[in-house]
Order: sequence, then structure tokens, then C-alpha cells
Amino acid sequence: MGGLAVDTLEAEDPFAEATTVQLNKGGAQGETLYSESAPVEPTGYFAAELPRDAADYQKYRAAEASARESAAAYRDVIASARQSIARGDWSAARRDIESALQDSPDSPYLLKKAALLYSLGGEYETADRYFSRYLQLKPDDVDCVAAWAAVANLQRDWPKAESLLNRAFELAPRNLSAHFQTVVFLKASSLNKPFRPYDWDHLTLAEMQIVANWMEADRQVYEELLGEPGFDALIKETLGPVNTANLNEVRMASQRAVAARKRGQWQVLRDILMRLQDLGVKSYWVPLGLARALYELGSEDEALAVLTRVQQQHPQVADAWQNSAFIRIKAGDYEKGLADAREALQRSPNSPEIEFTVICALAGARKMDELWPLLEQWARKYPRLFNTAMQGDDPFLQIIRSDSRFGDLQRTIR
Repeated sequence: MGGLAVDTLEAEDPFAEATTVQLNKGGAQGETLYSESAPVEPTGYFAAELPRDAADYQKYRAAEASARESAAAYRDVIASARQSIARGDWSAARRDIESALQDSPDSPYLLKKAALLYSLGGEYETADRYFSRYLQLKPDDVDCVAAWAAVANLQRDWPKAESLLNRAFELAPRNLSAHFQTVVFLKASSLNKPFRPYDWDHLTLAEMQIVANWMEADRQVYEELLGEPGFDALIKETLGPVNTANLNEVRMASQRAVAARKRGQWQVLRDILMRLQDLGVKSYWVPLGLARALYELGSEDEALAVLTRVQQQHPQVADAWQNSAFIRIKAGDYEKGLADAREALQRSPNSPEIEFTVICALAGARKMDELWPLLEQWARKYPRLFNTAMQGDDPFLQIIRSDSRFGDLQRTIR
């Protein structure tokens, strides 16, 4: 069930393994300045699973190894259950899991599968028992906590749903599923509870695909819970004013856009992102991606016009200012590029990429006395970035390297 399983169940394969990754918003390979990056702090919804130190990293490595061993141990059972589900025989799938649990009643792997399977089958009280047993063994599994909150929402058990959502936010403040279920909770319960705010305008293309899939797959369930007007309001708050009939197109277009960007298919990406805008998607990552595609296609003025609109509508977004600075600097418009880079730096003061953009703009404008202290500080903070960044042939880099102080700085960094 979309929204219940998060990334532990997939629409096509309810027993697919979770893939715990930090969403990568990209970045232009081969370009020093153009940014599609997230802010410095992790913003993906698996932020809580980012290792804090070496010991924490080893803990997650051990957990991953354990999960792989469990998957191998119960491969035949899971394969049989998957075949049953493909035939629509949920009873047989449950029997497979229950049979395995008789032999291994404390297997976290099987308990999790059982909880999610019974959730998908609408047997929420049984799912409750398995969620409870599983989370006693794995209390930090934020996605399962959020999935259990989704079940509580469908049961209209508002105190339990509220408690589980708060528990999820303690584990991962930006967990996407928890925030989605919070919107469901607030609209279904009509309660005014002070949950953590979430910027739905920040959804990446990959996240849009996930959210659209949740709502499309479970449209009937959510319409029963919220009513059709409430379901429309859920779509509007999370994705934008998208027509219900277009959810599948949003999901597919988001998926194709991610693939096109990875492959450098800029014309394809441009067309897809323009269509997403027409469909009503509100995320600012859509126009940011469109500006990138237009720039790569040689339409710098159109790209700047798109970025200017993002700056006006979402002035807090550093990437909009950084990317316009990049385009202006590459075109030789150093003064305007410098102004945009400084706007970006105000919004993301700890970004080494933006700091270097300011340095490049100062070089192009030949403001060397202002540039040099910044370059020395940046080079000492990021010696590897310095050695890589200074290898390009851009005019502003040549200006920096031609300065009489550059040799001494380079030797100091080495």
C-alpha cells in the first residue's frame, strides 16, 4: 500500500527490500559552478540513517549484512509469497509468512514482512501486533514507524497515529512518509496539532514520483478516509494543484525526468519538465531542472528568465541564485554574476561551491585585492577542491593563476 510501506514495499513487488539512500539531487559533472545540490545539511528523508561517526557506520554495515543474510535464509518463502500475491491470493501469501514465523518467531525480517503484508491486506489489527513485535526488536526503523502511523490513520486511531508520527520525527525529522502521513492525519482528524512543518515545494523529482505513487496506488483508501474533496486537498498540499486523473502521468514523468537528467538528454528533460509544470506540480526543483536543460541546450537567456522567476517565487532557494550566477559568469557578465553569487552565499553561507563562485566572479571582475584573502581561506579549508577547481581553462581561472601570489599559495597548499 503506497504510503504505508514507504520504501520497504514497492507497488509491483510487496516484498522488495528497502534501499536506504540519501537522495542525490545531482550536480553538473564537468562544471565547477552550476549547482543542483541540496543545502549543506542533509535534507533527504533518510537523514537519520546517515552515520554520525565510524562506529555508527559500522553499526549500519552490520545491520545491512544481517538483512542480506535474512533475505537469503527465507528466499524460498518470500518467492512463494510473491507468487501468491501476483495471483491475488493474499491468504496463501500470509500462510507462507506465518509458516516461516512458526520456525523463527523472533525474526525481525519476517515480522516486518508480516506487518507490511497484513497492512496491504487491510487486516490492520493483525498488522498492529506485528509492527509492535518488530519495533520492539528494531526501534530505530523510522520507515516502519511511519508505516504503522499510516495504519493508525486508516483505523482513525488519532492518539496512536499522533504518538507514532512524533516518534518518527524524533528518529528522522525530515522523513518523507511521516510528513505525508501527517498531512493525512490533519485532514482526516480535523485536529489542530503542532507537528513539524514541511516544505512541500522542496520535493525532488524522485520524491514526487514516490508521493504520486502513494496517492495513485491508494486512491480508493484515501478517498474513503478523506472523501473526494479531502483527497484533492491532499494532492494540492503535497504536489500542487494536480488533477486526480493526472497522478499517474506525474509519477511516470518524474521517473522519466530523473532518467533523462542522468543520461544528459536535455531536450527530453526540457519537454518533460514543461509538461510537469502544465500539470500543476509546484516543486521549485522542476523549474531549476528546466533552467539547467535550457542552458545545456544553449538557451542561456531562457534559462536566466526561468531562474529569475524562481528567485521571485522562492527567494530563499540558494540554488536559483547560484545557477544564475554561474550562467552570468560563464557569459562574462561578472558584476551581475557576483551580485547573484553573493545572494546565494547569504542563503547558504557554508557552501564551498558558492564561496568559490564568488571568488570566480571577483576574478573575472579583476577585483584581486578583495579576492585573494577569500581564495587563501578557501584553499586552506578545501585543499582537494582547490587543486581540482584550479585546473580549468576558463578566463577567470587563468586570471587567478596568472597572479604573482598564486605560486606561493599553491606550494603552501601542497
